[in-house]
Order: sequence, then C-alpha cells, then structure tokens
Amino acid sequence: MRIYDEFCFAAAGAVRNASAQERNAIRQELREHLEDHAAALMEDGLSAEEAARAAVDAMGDPAEIGKAINQAYPLRWRILSHFSLLCAIVLVCLLYLPMWTAIGILYTTIDDNLYARQMEPFTSYGIPLDLKATVKGQVFRVWGMEYRIQNGAPAVELCCVTYNRLPWGSRSSQINLNNQTFSVYDENGTVLPFLYGSTDRVPSVSSAYVASDYIIPAEETTQKLILDYQRMGESFTLTIPIDWSAAQTDPLKRS
Repeated sequence: MRIYDEFCFAAAGAVRNASAQERNAIRQELREHLEDHAAALMEDGLSAEEAARAAVDAMGDPAEIGKAINQAYPLRWRILSHFSLLCAIVLVCLLYLPMWTAIGILYTTIDDNLYARQMEPFTSYGIPLDLKATVKGQVFRVWGMEYRIQNGAPAVELCCVTYNRLPWGSRSSQINLNNQTFSVYDENGTVLPFLYGSTDRVPSVSSAYVASDYIIPAEETTQKLILDYQRMGESFTLTIPIDWSAAQTDPLKRS
C-alpha cells in the first residue's frame, strides 16, 4: 500500500549513517512489521484500509523512528565501510596492474610490427624494394635502396628492417646486416665491404623491429648484390638487382 511506502521511506530516510542497501533492508523490515500488525487488526474486524492506517498510527512519527534506528549505525562504521571499499578497489587495481601493463606492451608491439611491415621509401628518396627472407620466425626485409657517392666512389645504400613474423612477437637483434652474420657479394662472387649508414632517415629501434641502412661500395658495372646470411645453422640469400641508370635521376645522390 501507498501508506506503507510513504511511512517506510520517511523512516528509512532518517537513518543517515546507513548505506543505501541497509536503508532498503530497513524499509523492508518496517513494511513487514506494518503488514503483520494490520493483518491482526483485520482479524478483529477492521477493513484493510482501516487496519493499515491504524498500524501506521501505532508506529508513531517515522522521523523519530528513523533517528532511533540511526543510533545502531554509528558514523564511524560508515566511514570504515567506505574506507574498506576504497582499499578493496586499490588492491584490485594493484593485482590487475601487471595485466594492464602487459596489454599496453602488447598493443605497442603489434602497432610497431605493423608499421615495420608497411615501411616504404620517402617520395624524394630512394627506390622501393620489397625483398624478404624469414629465419627462425624473424623477417628480414630490404624495403628501399639509394645510389650515392661515398668517399668519391659509387655505392649502394640499402634500407633494411627486421621484425617478428607474428604481429605480437618481439624482434631479434641478431638478424641484422653485420660482419658476424652477413656477407655481401657481387654477381662474380667478389666479397664487398659494407658500413653502417646514416640514421636520420630510418625509424628508431623498438621492441618490435630494428631498422637500419647500410652503404656498400660497388663498381658501376655491378648488376646485382647478393646478401648471404649464415648463423647457427640457419641461412638465407637475397639477390638485389642494381640499375645504375637510376642513379642519374636520383635527387639525393651524394657528390
């Protein structure tokens, strides 16, 4: 009945130190008490409406009842309950912090890996290539080439990147163009030296990829370069065609 609802809400509203859940329980308990009292009065011959009104009147002032009930809920316990809830939230955050950190690292790894797959020369620099080899789950890719003059002699600059075959995997620092793992030959089998190039036009190293460029001195009669990788029983070979006529139109050819 509405008369029960009005009384119970008024009484429970005066219980200031109780939580919302506790006030709901108080309203329910008061209503059950009123309904039991009204049922007894109806057995004495009163109508349902008369019995409900008599039961409510017998209870007295709802505000005073609420204040009396409020004494059972000291303010310090309410503060303690809120503090306990805060501590629980902090504990859950601390427990899940490593998980959120791992998710952030995974997202960064995937994003960087996809970036490495899409690398291509700048519009004003180099000749696009897309030569790849996979070894132990790692992809070695030559994605660009430039013709240049190095110390007064012709040279080829290769732009390379290494990343994991799986988008969420980390890269290996071992599969790079260095003297321990790679050899470079021309088409006649002559070993060619190479050195690390500039870093201003290549991305920085991340956990997902490592990008670098290498300068290989070569005669203008050289028609191809052969990259040969050998490490711990793993190997691959990449053949890079050379077209020196493109060097004549390369806007970034050094002199």
